[in-house]
Amino acid sequence: MPIPKHKSKTCHPYISALLTIIIIIAFTGGLVQLEQERFTKHHQFHTWQELTIVRSKIENSLNKKILIMRGLVAYISVENPQLTQEEFNDLTKTILGNTSGILKVLLLKSGNYSYRSYSYPSTEKEKKLSVFSLKNRQHRELFDRAIITKKTLLSEPADVAQLNKTVLMSYSPIFLTPRNGVPESGDYWGMLCICIDINTIFEEVGILNNQYNPNYNYIYAIRSKNEVVQKTQFILGDAYDFERASMILDISLPNNLWQLGLIETNKKPCYSPFKKWIYLGGIFVAVIIGLLIFNLHKSYEKLKASNIIDALTRIANRLLFEQYISQEWFRLMRENQPFSLIMCDVDYFKKYNDKYGHIAGDKCLTKVAQALTQSVERSSDLVARYGGEEFAIILPNTNSQGAIKVANKIQHSIQQMKIIHEDSDVSEYITVSLGIATIIPHQYLSIQDLIHSADQALYQAKKQGRDRYYYD
Repeated sequence: MPIPKHKSKTCHPYISALLTIIIIIAFTGGLVQLEQERFTKHHQFHTWQELTIVRSKIENSLNKKILIMRGLVAYISVENPQLTQEEFNDLTKTILGNTSGILKVLLLKSGNYSYRSYSYPSTEKEKKLSVFSLKNRQHRELFDRAIITKKTLLSEPADVAQLNKTVLMSYSPIFLTPRNGVPESGDYWGMLCICIDINTIFEEVGILNNQYNPNYNYIYAIRSKNEVVQKTQFILGDAYDFERASMILDISLPNNLWQLGLIETNKKPCYSPFKKWIYLGGIFVAVIIGLLIFNLHKSYEKLKASNIIDALTRIANRLLFEQYISQEWFRLMRENQPFSLIMCDVDYFKKYNDKYGHIAGDKCLTKVAQALTQSVERSSDLVARYGGEEFAIILPNTNSQGAIKVANKIQHSIQQMKIIHEDSDVSEYITVSLGIATIIPHQYLSIQDLIHSADQALYQAKKQGRDRYYYD
C-alpha cells in the first residue's frame, strides 16, 4: 500500500526548479531592460555631444567670418569716412590674411544704390555682384532691414552666378561716429557686405565629405528658418534627412535660425553589447540555481520520507499513522461516514525470533508488511507499522462488513506465503491475529476510542486462540 500522496505539503521538485528558473530569467529580463535603457541614454548623450561639437564649430566658423571685418567698420565710422579703393584693398587684405571661405568683400556707400562699389578682390566679372545684392528682392529687404535695425544680418544661402558658388551674404550697416559722441550714432554711411562660401564652412567643420561616405557613422543635414523671409530652406541634405534624424539642435545666427540634424548611417538596431552576455549569464545562473533547488527538494523529500516511513518494512511508521488517522477522523466526522481500524499482530513472533534469529525475523516482518499492503485496494487506505510485530490498517469510509472483508484477505495473503514457523502453537506457518473496530466519528468520541476498540478486539482474537480476526 503506497503512502497517500495527498499528504505531502511540499511542491514537486520539478515545479519548484522551473519556477525558480522562470523567476531568475524574468529578473534577468529586467536587468537587460535596465542595461538597454542605460545604453540608449549613453548613446543619446554621445549623439548629443557629437552634434553639439559640430554646432559649436559651425557657429564659431560663421561668426568668425561675419565679424572679422568689424575693425574696418569701426575705422570708417571713426577715422576715415573718405576711404579710397586702394585703402580699402590694403586694409581688407591685411584683416583677412589667410582666412578661408570669404569670397568677396563689398563696400557700398549711402545715397546711390547703382554706383560702382568698392570690392575686394576686384575683377571685372565680380564688380557686378553689388548690383545682384541690390536688385535681388530678398537681399534688398535684408539690406534695408540691416539699416533699420543697425545690426549685422545674414542672408539665406544662394547660388551666385558671378562667383559660381553657393554663398551666404552678411550685411553690416556703417554709421558715422560724431566727435566726442556715442559710437556709430551719427548718419548712415553705407553697407559692408561679406560673401561667404558655405561649402568652405562645411569642409572646415568636417561635415561635407561624410555626406555620402558609407564609412562614416553619421551624416548631417542643415535647414534654415529665416525671420525675414519666413520660410524653410534646406542647406545641407533634404526633408527626408530630417525625418530620419535621430536628434536636431538649433544653431543661433544673426537674424537666422538654423537647425542641425544628425542621421545615423548604421542601420543595425542600437543594442547594448552587454545585452546578450547578461541574458546568457542569467540563463546560466537560472539553470544552476534551478538544479540546486531541485536537488534540495529531492533531499528534503527523502529526509521527510525517512521520518514517516519505517526503515525495515518501508511502509508508514507510527508517526505517519498518527498524522493520517487524525486527519481522516476529522474529515469523516464532518461527512458523518464510518471509520474502520484493524490492528494486526504476528502470532508467536518472539518464538520465531528465538528459533530463526533476528535477521530472519526482520525478513518475516517485511513479507508480512507486503502481504498487508497487497490486501488493501484503495489509495485512501493506509498500512502502518504500529510497533514491533504489530501493524495497523486505517480504512476510511469503510463499514464493518468492508473491514471484515479486508481482514479475510489479509489472512489469506499470509497463509499463501507459507512462512515456516515450527514453534508456533497454532500452525506450522506464520499466522496473524486481527482486531477490527468501526466507528462513525462524532464530537463525543475520540481517536483513542477507535484505537482502544481495535486493540481490545485484537486481545480477544488472541484470547480465543489466535490465527483469526475478532470484530468489536
